[in-house]
Amino acid sequence: MTLFRAKTIQNRMSPSLMVFMWFGGVILLGTILLWLPFSHQSNTIDLDFSAALFTAVSAACVTGLSVVNVHDTYTAFGQAVIFLLMEMGGMGIMTFASLGFRILGRRLSLTQQAATTDAIYQNDAATEFKRTFLQILKVTLAVQAIGAVVMGISLVPQH
Repeated sequence: MTLFRAKTIQNRMSPSLMVFMWFGGVILLGTILLWLPFSHQSNTIDLDFSAALFTAVSAACVTGLSVVNVHDTYTAFGQAVIFLLMEMGGMGIMTFASLGFRILGRRLSLTQQAATTDAIYQNDAATEFKRTFLQILKVTLAVQAIGAVVMGISLVPQH
């Protein structure tokens, strides 16, 4: 497929379909990474594709469900993949897509701006992306830091 044809197909996609395809792509990539042999412990049974898929979808949707014990089944790499899927789901996949365009120095097309606006439900999200993203990032990191400190303090007496 030529670059011109790929851009034509991209321009014909609705914003909702673009969000769906991006989200599906992230889940598919996470599933493949979790299914790889070095993502799970060698002493456990081979992880089947459906368990990896369920874990990836659950992590990206930030539900926290799993059909296997995550600590006992996955290696540090597999747990890192799950963590990244959770972060991407929590921060909003469209925020990361917009960041990618920003890093590349490209402006969002009207279709992509509409998808971003629909996904985040803010009229100014596409035009004031940098400020919005930094606010999201600051709040997320602050809440995670507070949670880590509280959990760390509560676990000190036990260990």
